[in-house]
Amino acid sequence: MTIEVALLISIISVGAAIIFGFAAFRRGQKADDRSEQDSMTRVIVKLESISADTNEIKNDIKSVKADVRHNSEQIIRVDESLKSAWKQINEINAHIKRG
Repeated sequence: MTIEVALLISIISVGAAIIFGFAAFRRGQKADDRSEQDSMTRVIVKLESISADTNEIKNDIKSVKADVRHNSEQIIRVDESLKSAWKQINEINAHIKRG
């Protein structure tokens, strides 16, 4: 009978250890899941911020391209006016030298 009591206590002890071990594992798993979820949320927020910054940079680049295009057109117009002015200056100089 003493062997049976010792065996019964051992079985109960092993069962309790398994139950408590499983409960601790589940508690740890839940904490890990929460921690992972928090980390993923932070990553998502940062990615959204990076995406917004990238879109802003794209818009700025489009604006700069439009400005460069406008400036190029203005430079062409000024160059044409300058050529015309030099032609007129040369004609006036030639007229003054002749006359």
